[in-house]
Amino acid sequence: MCAEPLLARISGTKGSRVRGQHVIKHVGAVRLQKLTPRHLTDMYAVLKSDAEGKAYSSSTIRGIHTVFHHALKDAEKWGFVGRNPANFVRPPRNGKTRDLQIWTPEQIRDFLEAARADRLYSCGSHLLQQA
Repeated sequence: MCAEPLLARISGTKGSRVRGQHVIKHVGAVRLQKLTPRHLTDMYAVLKSDAEGKAYSSSTIRGIHTVFHHALKDAEKWGFVGRNPANFVRPPRNGKTRDLQIWTPEQIRDFLEAARADRLYSCGSHLLQQA
């Protein structure tokens, strides 16, 4: 059994049909029992930066991973695969980053002064002074 029939879950709406075609292009010919975490990782990397200009967002690739994970979980339950390769793959992160606020030396001094009575003061002050 090849992975292609398992990918039928991806095809439904027009947008998902297009994603399904790209997924099938990358792993559709792989025998289900031969599908490895590396196949999925490589596919996600290609989908993230497709040379044909059809790159997908991290959230779309995460959605594809979710479908794969659930479909392969069923395949494992039904005995088609020995283990679910999607369990060993991390899909791309969301891409949202938080702005970190760096404390000024004055803020560090104020913090250390306020924390002086805490039992972990010596540990924290040592770490902050090393930075």
